[in-house]
Amino acid sequence: MSSGAVALIADFAAMDFGGPFRAIADWIAAQWAIIASGITSARQTIDPIVWLVGSIAALVPGSFAIYQWLYYRRSRLPQRFKEMLEVEEVRLKKARQALLERIQRPESVKPFTAPIFVVPSMAKAMRKLKWVGSMNGNALPVADVNLQSALDEIQQRMQWCDDQRSSHKRQQATAYLLKGAIAAARADKERTAGQDAVARDREALGCFQKALETDSHDIEALEYVAHQHRILGEIDNAISSYQTLADQTDGPEPGKALVRMRALRYLGEMFERKFDAARVQLNLNTAKNHLTAALNIMPEVARDTLLEAFTHRWLGSVEDKKGTARLWQQEFDAADRIFAGLISRHKDMAEAQAGLEEVKQLRAAAINRRKDGAAPTPIPTESSALSPAT
Repeated sequence: MSSGAVALIADFAAMDFGGPFRAIADWIAAQWAIIASGITSARQTIDPIVWLVGSIAALVPGSFAIYQWLYYRRSRLPQRFKEMLEVEEVRLKKARQALLERIQRPESVKPFTAPIFVVPSMAKAMRKLKWVGSMNGNALPVADVNLQSALDEIQQRMQWCDDQRSSHKRQQATAYLLKGAIAAARADKERTAGQDAVARDREALGCFQKALETDSHDIEALEYVAHQHRILGEIDNAISSYQTLADQTDGPEPGKALVRMRALRYLGEMFERKFDAARVQLNLNTAKNHLTAALNIMPEVARDTLLEAFTHRWLGSVEDKKGTARLWQQEFDAADRIFAGLISRHKDMAEAQAGLEEVKQLRAAAINRRKDGAAPTPIPTESSALSPAT
């Protein structure tokens, strides 16, 4: 009971009616007092209930939001999508059945140009499928408009699904590339420790190949596959992968020029290794062509880097094995200048120092062979198996 009502009772009890109405006024006041006391007592019970109901009512929007989160959270999306597809499949089955029941199949008693569907049966089918209202007398045109809207919406959904699938494929490929990178890093650690790293290298290759299977035009995955074949000594497979990489990056896009240069540089190395194995002169000529092409298309970002230096190093080695007079020295000199420049700038110092030492050994071996009049022979060095970054 409100404070205003209580005050009213108090004022009523205090009123002085006097005379014959005094007894009646006292009785009324007493009754009002009893009622006020009952209301006050009832509020002690009712107020907590009202508060609880009000609190629950206030929580309903939040509770619904929590329910939505639980129902539509990402982990349930595949199941919800499956349920939605099942509902749509039932509708499609009903629609196809309705058409099947109303098709006018060709018979000998019917004209050759008889329609496949006739208007009355089709109108009935559209109403049954709820594409138009049951009372709509212009069923087919209305259904045609509604179906066109449905087709437009379906096309948008299909595009969304295609975009989603492409996104998921890219995510899958990236996950495989990361797994491959981890396996390759472990393989390098095992090699450094003097352990057999072939199993790890093959694990890395498998991951890179799975990423490539997801998208055959993923040039990063293709380059990693090629490098892994190179590390495993699978020369023919490496050549095939590097050639594909060079073909896929043969275009005017500036971003692809560096990748194509790397592919051609490694193709030159692989063909030189083929010459070392079989002594086929054609392999040396092919190696020179690829290495020269790599230098010819070299983008500005690759100048005075390890990539340019090692390209000169491999070209000098090829020229040495070809038996040329001075070209091998010019290529070794160019490699030396870049390695020395990197060291002076304190950039890639470990690789540059290793490269400088390797060129020094190759140069000394080439000079000694020419003094002795012996044929050029490949010299295995530790830095010949440098990482793909070189």
